[in-house]
Formats: sequence, C-alpha cells, structure tokens
Amino acid sequence: LEQALRGAQPTPQIIHAAAEAIDAEIDPPSDMHASAAYRCFVAKGLARKTITRAVERAKRVTSDE
Repeated sequence: LEQALRGAQPTPQIIHAAAEAIDAEIDPPSDMHASAAYRCFVAKGLARKTITRAVERAKRVTSDE
C-alpha cells in the first residue's frame, strides 16, 4: 500500500490502485460474522476513504499557509 503511494501524486486512480494493493498485505479470516472476501472488500474501502481524507486534509493545511 505504501509503495503504491510513495512518490506519486495522489490522484483518484493512484488512490484506487493503492487501496487495491492491500490484498497483498492482508489475509483476514472468515468466520460466522463475515467472509474473508468481504473483509478484504471493506479493508479496500476503508483504505481508499482514509487516504482520500488525508489528501484533502493536507491540501487544506497547505492552502492555509
């Protein structure tokens, strides 16, 4: 995930690719509450949302200076 972002402009396409790369980093278990596939799906969504928010926050901080 980190390598997909390092040195790149955080465009929506780069953020999407970075979130998709999380599959190689995690191996969630399946249990009666959720399948491993669903947990991977949620992890990608959370990664995408978190990275997007961090980029937006950074843009606000730099525009305030």
